[in-house]
Amino acid sequence: VRELYARALSEAEAKRTELKIVVTSRYKELVGSSDDVQTMQLCAKELYENVLSLSTLLEKVNTANEEALQVARKLPSLMMSSAPTKGSSTNAKTLAQFIQQKAQTKPNLVTYLRKRLEVLTRRIHRALDKKDPHLAALALAEAMSWIAIQDYAANSSTSSTAS
Repeated sequence: VRELYARALSEAEAKRTELKIVVTSRYKELVGSSDDVQTMQLCAKELYENVLSLSTLLEKVNTANEEALQVARKLPSLMMSSAPTKGSSTNAKTLAQFIQQKAQTKPNLVTYLRKRLEVLTRRIHRALDKKDPHLAALALAEAMSWIAIQDYAANSSTSSTAS
């Protein structure tokens, strides 16, 4: 009987120790999962705030784009007002003529535009690496403006040579 009692007692102690180990490991998993849930909650909150601010950023980009278009529309008149003589060949009437005129006086205009786009591409990637979407969006908007100018210049030069 004592032998049976001692064996039952040692089996019970072994089961108790095994149960402690299982409960401890499950508790550690639960704590780890809880930390992961808290981290995900913070990331979700940050993402939500970024999505909410996206409309404001888009409004700013649209405003900046409209301002850039207004400046681009005024640019030929500004160039005409700064021209030395009225009948001069340097007198640009449209943005296309202005770009063509600059391309003739500056043969490296395309090279300049390409270098500018390379710089902006690096700036966009740096901003994204730093997790700064605002700076990346601004650089992207500027890059799109330069691309539009280059495309406008290319289209205007091909249309003027065709006529």
